[in-house]
Amino acid sequence: MLLSALMLILLAITPVWAADSSTSGSDKIIDGYGNTASIPQSVNTIVVIQGACNVPSLLCALGIGDKLIQGLCFKTPLQIKLQPDYAKIDPLQVQNGEANVEDLVKQNADIVFGWTNIKNGQAIRDAGVNLFIVNLDSFDEMVETIKSIAKITGTEKKGDELLQTLNETIQMIDSKVSTVSQDKKKKVLLLTKSDPITVMGADTFNRGLIEKAGGICVTDNMPGYFLETDMEQILKMDPDIILVSATGGNSYNDIMNSTAWDSVRAKKEGHIYQVPTGVFYWDKPGSENNLFLLWEANKFYPDLVSVDTLKSEAQKFYKKFFNYDLSDEDFNSMINPVKKAKTT
Repeated sequence: MLLSALMLILLAITPVWAADSSTSGSDKIIDGYGNTASIPQSVNTIVVIQGACNVPSLLCALGIGDKLIQGLCFKTPLQIKLQPDYAKIDPLQVQNGEANVEDLVKQNADIVFGWTNIKNGQAIRDAGVNLFIVNLDSFDEMVETIKSIAKITGTEKKGDELLQTLNETIQMIDSKVSTVSQDKKKKVLLLTKSDPITVMGADTFNRGLIEKAGGICVTDNMPGYFLETDMEQILKMDPDIILVSATGGNSYNDIMNSTAWDSVRAKKEGHIYQVPTGVFYWDKPGSENNLFLLWEANKFYPDLVSVDTLKSEAQKFYKKFFNYDLSDEDFNSMINPVKKAKTT
């Protein structure tokens, strides 16, 4: 009876990625949507389906960027510097929410990472492809996804270090901005596109990062992810600061050169900023979220978090996780991604 009770206790505390005795030495892991993937005994080849575009930057930070054989959505200049073989890797397109099952089977990858836009996930699994869907809807889910990717790829130590760096950054920022009273906190809007005006809603990863950097997200009462809005609503939100997504194309210059935005306080006071791009886009879930937090905190409270602090932390980060000596030119290019536009 004692042995039976002990077995029940052990079963109750077994994590979701625990070994499955029915699989020849392979472990199982549950993704953020309840699907099961296998943890290979070794990972030598990785494929990323379009949509899970942050994964290549995470693979680089985990020290296994060279294992990606297909599926690079974006090729930023710094990413190619750090991982030159990425220059020849193409995206693995999704058409109407469906990935090409035959192409995935041909890749014969040890693990395939996809995003929630995949509608034919079960068909992919039925074809024998080891598919894991990444969940990036919130900050906490992003953290769990990093843990899962590290577990799957056997890079738990590096994954722990990456998350420890993120946690230390959050603590550092909090120690500086916690002195800001609620009525003095900056009201912040993250805008993804200027035409039509599209903003990030309350149900996003970015809301958490704005709050962790000491700001107030002005869309925190607007459920949803990408939300179309209009100038009347922007004026009602009355943000102190507008951050323009790194994927916003010409949106920053369009706003700065448009008289329609002249009555928006953030523009009048000179507080519209283009989000930097490094290995990946800083405002997207990825390996550089600690740097995005520092950049945000500097824009919100420059007297509390300096550019020099951001630069020092960036140089340490790229050396530790990418073995790359970030130059002054690299840094300046990242934090000044667009030429200063004329104001009207």
